[in-house]
This record gives sequence, C-alpha cells and structure tokens, in this order.
Amino acid sequence: MATSATIMRAGDVGVPITLSIGGTSDLAGATATIKFQLPSGTTIARPATVSGRNITYTTVIGDFTAAGTVIVQGYVVLAGGQGRHTGRAEFQVEATL
Repeated sequence: MATSATIMRAGDVGVPITLSIGGTSDLAGATATIKFQLPSGTTIARPATVSGRNITYTTVIGDFTAAGTVIVQGYVVLAGGQGRHTGRAEFQVEATL
C-alpha cells in the first residue's frame, strides 16, 4: 500500500490522497473510506472513490488544519459485502505562515 501524499501544508484544499489496494480482489462495485488519524489523535473518516486498484480522497476546507504527522488507512467494502483494510501509511502536514 502506498499513499500519493507525503507532505501537505496546513489548510491545503483540493489535494488528492490516493492509496493503492493490494491483492487480487475485484474492486468493481466496491465502496471505500479513508480514515485519517490527525496530529491531535482525533480520527476522521472520509468517503473515497475507487478507480482500478486505487482509492482516492480529495481534501476540502477544514481537513488538515494542524501541523504534524497524519496516519492514514483505507477501508474497502467489496460488492459481495466483504470488507478489507489497506495497510497504514503516514504523511506530514507542515505549518504555514
């Protein structure tokens, strides 16, 4: 599992965060969520889009307002109802002036 975001700045909007899904399961008809553990320790979940072997969430206002390490993990529910987590990854949110 990999994430496309490695460094982000606090307050950035419109940044796609993409996680790769391993394995051989067919993702057709799957739904996905990406969970973020913020530097404060709070966890938020955001809906993600599924495309090929990737799931993506694009940041909106208020997502990442504090500097620090964000831990990220995806969860996919396959068309047959089986759920599976991705591995965990992390990226840095830098402070802005």
